[in-house]
Amino acid sequence: MRKYRFKQVENYIALFRKLNEGVFAALSKDGAGMDKALEYLEICQQKAIDLGEYIEAEEGEGHVTVKHLEEFCEVIFQIHQELQSERGLAAESARGRLDHSINEIEKSAKNDIVVKRLFVFLPYKASMWDSMESIFKAARSDENCRALVIPIPYFDKDSQGDFVKKHYEADLFPEDIPITKYDEFDFGLEHPDVIFFHNPYDQYNYVTSVHPFFYSDKLKEYGDCLVYVPYFATAGGMGEGQAYLPSYDNADYLVVQSKKIIDYYKNVPREKFLPLGSPKFDAVIKKCENPPEAPAEWKDKMVGKRVFFYNTSLSGMLDNPKNFMEKMSYVFNTFRERKDVCLIWRPHPLFESTLESMEPGFLPIYHDIRDRYIREGWGIYDTTPNIENTIAISDVYIGDSGTSVTSLFGVVGKPMFILNNSLNELPEEDDWKASFYQGHMATFDGERHNKYFVSPYNELYVSPNDDMHFEFFCKLLDYSSGGYYQRAIEYKDNIYVLPYVAQDILIIDKKKNIRKIELEKRVARGVAFSGFYLEKNYIYLCPDRYGSMIRLNMDNNEIAVLSNVADFNILQTMEGERIISARWSNRDSIYILSVDGSLLLKIDKQTMATEVTDTGFTGLYTAGGMESVDTDEVWLFPYEGTVFRLFNFKNGGFKDYDLAVPGINGYDRTKKCQANKRLFASMAFNGDEIIFAPYWGNVFVCLNRVTGEVKPWDSPFTVTFEDKDRYVPNYGAGYFIRRWDVDKSCYSYFDAINRKQYHIDLNTKEISLEDQYFDKEEIYSHAKGFTNSSHLQRYCCNEDLFNTLVDLIDNNIHGNQFDKEEQLRQYAMVNASPAGDCGEKVYEYLR
Repeated sequence: MRKYRFKQVENYIALFRKLNEGVFAALSKDGAGMDKALEYLEICQQKAIDLGEYIEAEEGEGHVTVKHLEEFCEVIFQIHQELQSERGLAAESARGRLDHSINEIEKSAKNDIVVKRLFVFLPYKASMWDSMESIFKAARSDENCRALVIPIPYFDKDSQGDFVKKHYEADLFPEDIPITKYDEFDFGLEHPDVIFFHNPYDQYNYVTSVHPFFYSDKLKEYGDCLVYVPYFATAGGMGEGQAYLPSYDNADYLVVQSKKIIDYYKNVPREKFLPLGSPKFDAVIKKCENPPEAPAEWKDKMVGKRVFFYNTSLSGMLDNPKNFMEKMSYVFNTFRERKDVCLIWRPHPLFESTLESMEPGFLPIYHDIRDRYIREGWGIYDTTPNIENTIAISDVYIGDSGTSVTSLFGVVGKPMFILNNSLNELPEEDDWKASFYQGHMATFDGERHNKYFVSPYNELYVSPNDDMHFEFFCKLLDYSSGGYYQRAIEYKDNIYVLPYVAQDILIIDKKKNIRKIELEKRVARGVAFSGFYLEKNYIYLCPDRYGSMIRLNMDNNEIAVLSNVADFNILQTMEGERIISARWSNRDSIYILSVDGSLLLKIDKQTMATEVTDTGFTGLYTAGGMESVDTDEVWLFPYEGTVFRLFNFKNGGFKDYDLAVPGINGYDRTKKCQANKRLFASMAFNGDEIIFAPYWGNVFVCLNRVTGEVKPWDSPFTVTFEDKDRYVPNYGAGYFIRRWDVDKSCYSYFDAINRKQYHIDLNTKEISLEDQYFDKEEIYSHAKGFTNSSHLQRYCCNEDLFNTLVDLIDNNIHGNQFDKEEQLRQYAMVNASPAGDCGEKVYEYLR
């Protein structure tokens, strides 16, 4: 009997108990309730007959529970007769006899009626079937469960969101998986006990959509329990796009790979989570324990060679399609002439449809690269539906980190090499300098706090003589991916290391002991803090994704929190760009302009009290330049265009200056396209003249603030939109650095294009190189090699200056060598079922 029909049996038994209590209550009224008691008995007998017929219709005639129902009817008859006799009957006796019979019925129902369940699995892509398969196999192995796989149709969408192409992949599933056609199954009639789905987007995906009948709100109507099983697995983190989706509200349960991953979800009750592992992990673990035969057409290319699995993901492509296409060509060119290795290229199953929908201009380029690869035939092009088979016969992973495929390699202990899609050539001899020099000068503020440098690899370097000659000081983190900390400040006997991606502050004492001031964890991924202000014993951390401004008192390490600052001054665009509005520090206050320019937030440095005033402005300003910390005027840099605003933030007055000069234009260095935004990012004051340095713009501009004259400034520095070093992308042309500690009119200029810093005389335009020094051997001695990349990506090796793709192929890794056991230990932390038995655990719980 199906479970939902067995509930009817349970409802009858509950009714019998209520009627029994009714009989007892009626008889307890000293004969006044005799008629009511007889009525209850008659109802009870009819319901017992009805239940017997119901059970026989489901289980067949002569079922043992029906015999108990017949005995129950006999007891009811006897009590009915006794009540009508002159002798009467005690209420307690009637209740006891009826209760005994009901207990026998209930016991028989539970033991003798076999409850059969119907578990329905609704995959839409055959290549994603692994996210359900182990649960299905566990259900299928139970003789009391009917498990059905019902592939559902899905559609490609065009740029307007209309359905343009239907897909139905029922014929692509493994041969041992019986398929039920979606249009031959009556959901209303069958009423599944549990429905599993793995497309959580419903109508909210821009690229594809399952058939609207299978949106989660519709499925909720047809089954008792709705379970979402993610189609992906991760190496430790999760993208913000998965943190909350409306389908989670409709789901009764969400299967997640570990307890750690729950923290990445938002607005989902914790009781909905089943942190039992991932069926995807089950599949690959079992497959690697007993690897299959490679397809016959692959064997000749693989025999005797180390096999590299190349994964091209959606996130990597969408981040920068141009770089990604160049990277693909670089990978293929690297492997093309190698006879000692084999490359298997497996594009994401939605790669082409996503490209066509989101970046159609790159589709012909992709087709050229793909077709050449297939035509030349030296590598393997994998479009098979089962990724676990390919992983099982591969030796090494290469590709992006933002993909579930890395976690599949991770849980089986196969090495992973994470590609940098900006790199499409081998490094030159001195390219390492760009990484360190760029990183140091990007945090150089022209004040007295430049003695320490946080490297791109989470290490701290020190200049003992404070002369920009640096040596290794200590390691901050084991992660190989950088950006966790932005700056180090020396105060009294301690060094304070300020967070960027991290959500803690490090304190390093004279003996290099490191302790943490932990901040409340609010950011799952991305930049937490961007920039800071220093005022005597206070450090003010400006938020990016963190939300709140943090003030640290370095005298007692006390933390003060000012909430909702990021909501006020950070704009999240539809394209995913985060733009920080202008902010500046002046005397006893910090000022922040709202993202629409209309409001000004004033923060008292001492009390953290706030005051908001109207400005009357419209438009986004992204920086505030000041001639002096004691002035009441700030130059506001426009996000778009050339009109700067000189704003008196004390009295609210302002004046606009247009810096447009002949030939001025801009170039978005992140998207590699023309753009009339972020044209300038710094300024230098020289008497009546102000020099504005280009960022995404192409010219220096001089403004005479007395006469209002605007003209190009003949700079001694070259401006180009091209990166000279792909290993360290250049996000701007450069910027002026005010040397407050020397003289208010003294400036340095960091030439970001050439990664060099100069002292500059603004009048004569004479420049002199400000030397800085890092020891190459010392830097290379700290190369990470194989280790945890970040809190989001566990054990792997990153492609960088120290370890190139060629180094990987040649087994010439600098730093930690690959350790399979260490990798398995690390991935046991993000997989609740390292034995590959998640499916069994999920089924047992739901059963």
